[in-house]
Amino acid sequence: MKQTLWPDGSRCTLHLGPRADAAPAALRDLLSLGIPSTLFGCVHQDLVEAGLIPDPAETTNELDVQWVGECDWVYRFEFNWPPVESADAFTTHLTERGSDADANSDPDSKASSFQSQTAAPSSDAAPDASRMAATADAPQASNPLSDPSAPINIDLVLDSLDTFATISLNGTELARTESMYVPHRIPIADHLRTGPNTLDLAFEAPLRAIRERAARLGPRPVNGDWEPFNFARRPACNFGWDWGPKLATCGVWELVSIERWSVARFGHVRPLVTRADESLAILEVHVDLVPSSPQPLTVFATLLDPQKEPVAKCEATLSADSLTFFFHITNPQLWWPRSHGPQPLYSLSLWLYDTPVETALDFTSRTVGLRTVSLDTTPDRFGESFELRVNNRRVFMQGANWIPDGLWPMNRGSLELRDRVQQAADANMNTLRVWGGGCYERDSFYDACDELGILVWQDFMFACAMYPEEEPYRSLVEREARHHVARLSSHPSVMLWCGGNECVWGYENWGWKQRLAPDQSWGAGYYFDLLPRIVRELDPTRPYWANSPWSRDATNAPNSPDRGDRHTWDVQGARYREIIPRACTEFGHQSISLLATLRKAIPAEQIYLWSDQLAHRQRATGGHEPHHLAEIRRVYGEPRDFEHWHDLALRAQARALSIGIEWLRANQPRCSAALIWQLNDAWAGFSWSLIDAHWRRKPAWHAVRRSMSPRLLTIQPIEERPTLIAINNTMSDWSGRARVRRIDFDGTTLRESDVAFTVPAGEVRHIAAIDDLVAPTSRPWREITVVDPIDAPDVPRATWLYRVDRELHDPPPEFTWSWRSISKYDGVLTLTAASLLRDIIIHADRVDARTECDAHVVTLLPGESLEFPISRPYADPSRLVAPDCLTTARAALPHQ
Repeated sequence: MKQTLWPDGSRCTLHLGPRADAAPAALRDLLSLGIPSTLFGCVHQDLVEAGLIPDPAETTNELDVQWVGECDWVYRFEFNWPPVESADAFTTHLTERGSDADANSDPDSKASSFQSQTAAPSSDAAPDASRMAATADAPQASNPLSDPSAPINIDLVLDSLDTFATISLNGTELARTESMYVPHRIPIADHLRTGPNTLDLAFEAPLRAIRERAARLGPRPVNGDWEPFNFARRPACNFGWDWGPKLATCGVWELVSIERWSVARFGHVRPLVTRADESLAILEVHVDLVPSSPQPLTVFATLLDPQKEPVAKCEATLSADSLTFFFHITNPQLWWPRSHGPQPLYSLSLWLYDTPVETALDFTSRTVGLRTVSLDTTPDRFGESFELRVNNRRVFMQGANWIPDGLWPMNRGSLELRDRVQQAADANMNTLRVWGGGCYERDSFYDACDELGILVWQDFMFACAMYPEEEPYRSLVEREARHHVARLSSHPSVMLWCGGNECVWGYENWGWKQRLAPDQSWGAGYYFDLLPRIVRELDPTRPYWANSPWSRDATNAPNSPDRGDRHTWDVQGARYREIIPRACTEFGHQSISLLATLRKAIPAEQIYLWSDQLAHRQRATGGHEPHHLAEIRRVYGEPRDFEHWHDLALRAQARALSIGIEWLRANQPRCSAALIWQLNDAWAGFSWSLIDAHWRRKPAWHAVRRSMSPRLLTIQPIEERPTLIAINNTMSDWSGRARVRRIDFDGTTLRESDVAFTVPAGEVRHIAAIDDLVAPTSRPWREITVVDPIDAPDVPRATWLYRVDRELHDPPPEFTWSWRSISKYDGVLTLTAASLLRDIIIHADRVDARTECDAHVVTLLPGESLEFPISRPYADPSRLVAPDCLTTARAALPHQ
């Protein structure tokens, strides 16, 4: 059986490399000798752990550590070989994920120490003998690694090195790397010594490396005033972005291991669903082998249904390096996106044996969801449609864009990534777009999306720049694309491959075409030739889209609202209603981290709007004014002080996103997507995120949860008349009733009407104009229209205001409250309104950094009560209703 090992007696240190003149003189001697490292992470982390640099996430420390990216670095790993094969030396366990063509292990299964893995059927992947004869049929074979005379291959496997590295073992250079996005496998049997060995990973200074390559091949435009990140196959955002710091780093992003194997091993395994309907699903499994001899081999495969019952098995003998076999599943359990149905997952297991079957060589497994996906771009009266179809059913994509999570994404483990995906699911999202300026995520991210029904729009890693197509870049990009298209082919959540982010748009409309030298490459060969060709070859079951935004035809503007997908950054707030795109894959509204998160990063004396340290964290072009202050002033007026501005910034984001989401959803099927920029964050400060860098949910997250409810009532201006619209993004018809009331701000109901409606599954219906139901308003500055569903508690209340907030005459907020403890860690705050309370926000983190409220941006009419769940309520509950903590839209007005 194949084994993945890390030997005993190991020691890892980090050293300065040859080009170290940028390092502080006081540190050079120490860093030349080396400091302790875990051989996992990045240089910045190791330096912070050693106390040699300040934490870049805090204050303006980012500026003080720029020298790190200007220096060469060496990770040195000293170990003994062979490993002592005992329980004290290493742990043997079953492989969770089989080998791909270049790498074989799940990085999320690795803790701080390295372990040994023997490729054999795991208890989850393989059926037990009492439930399936296939296990008994799987030959009971010997392990060639236990035979001293068997030919053994020994490979060094590096899943991801960031980025420009020279790999040496015992002083012999083995390889050089120039891409973080591909794994590396290097035979080392001839270079290993019995006893002590030294592995050196020598990294070029990332900033120097990209500047040198840009100078050699000729610079090309990038967005912003950032470094030439387009000359590195690594996360572009690490060199600075409009929501994050510039921390050019290097290091070991994923697992480093030594693998022993004999005869052959599995390469990529690509399970492709070519048909899936209620009667039949066809699973086409492509298996690549990496043989070291031409002898015949046997592949044995089993498929279990989601209940772990046997579905099918297959056995094939081959002497080539690949094969394809088919499973026909009758009456399949189909996989659906969230709110459209369940997410059943089948288990596919494969064993590799020599022939005649005597020796077990390898094992791998995958989970598979049976579903089909297609993209409908049929011309229509508005231009061209852009409809995603799953199992031939139209799905409105609602969700957010995903960026690398935190300053050091390589530290995010499986549970943390799942928590973040769960936060998206809890907000009623069904789609995440993995943005092209970051990285291809770990398997655990896609596993979580599979299990939770979150569709993944997967960008290739190109963003906001013109990219060179000369060597070595074209070969690097091809290898990267082949690896990840194959790696992600088993995930039903991955529904579309996209060539990149805003590269074609920048070329056509940002003046970049004019800045390129004649015949200078810019990436077109990737987006329109190489990448679609690889997707067609390796995974033709998923659509490919050349870029985002793109209009499918060079004769049309890339960011057209009438064709393809659109990024809407030219309007904000209520002006979202001026545009009906076919699919909006980016739109957002800037705000700021919650106060408790800011307090961890910035000294108290610097927490005010125009402070130097807050200004340092505003990376968007133009600063505060165009990105949030202008909208705050338009809707609410001038902020009084920092806490007031902070409340308004969060409030304005919540309002703007609700307007945008509900407008886009209301315009189905003409519009087919609403993807917010952005879900998650990198550090404390200004960004467009719904969840800040310490994983706290902003009020906007709660507003988005409401606006993305699978069944929704909303009021939208249709031909300048407020109109009640019912949206049903579920698989069942919706027959319901709603009560529509026009109410004075003092609580008096002025007009009332009940209305019945029916909305077929997956459709939208315009019910009636509000004026026809409750008559036009006579005092727009002090009236609100409220729509409450009848006997439908899962459908949130809809409201309509006739003026912007600064023109309204709300009464002062009055309420009573009570507190009920549920446990040491949970309680409920009940508010009873004595006056109109519009858009209540409870800033619980202002009371205690650990405390969180699970309801925000809700409106109560006089006499109504609502329970607000509070987690970790460690402070006096009365603090939660203090004026600096409990705010409403009326209380937020500067003149109130």
